[in-house]
Amino acid sequence: MIYRDLTCELLHREIAANIAIEEKQGKQVFYLATSVAIRGALLSTGDSEPQPMTNRGTAKRWKLELDHPIAQGTPVCLALVGEKHQYFAEIPADR
Repeated sequence: MIYRDLTCELLHREIAANIAIEEKQGKQVFYLATSVAIRGALLSTGDSEPQPMTNRGTAKRWKLELDHPIAQGTPVCLALVGEKHQYFAEIPADR
């Protein structure tokens, strides 16, 4: 199992998001924790279509499982929808 942490600070310092990637049995599991509650999150890797993350019990914790591993350096795009604003970040998978 490989576990990588990606940290990004999003638009206007209004929200911080921590993303962790865990590799389990050939799958990539993305975990998201935000500093404030959000209504939803979309995540895409490379040129893939954005996929909705699922809530993990609170509006500050989210998860997405992909069936395929991603290569080091692949861009990870994250879009968050808050109560008042929308946020976007792109970071490399090996950060």
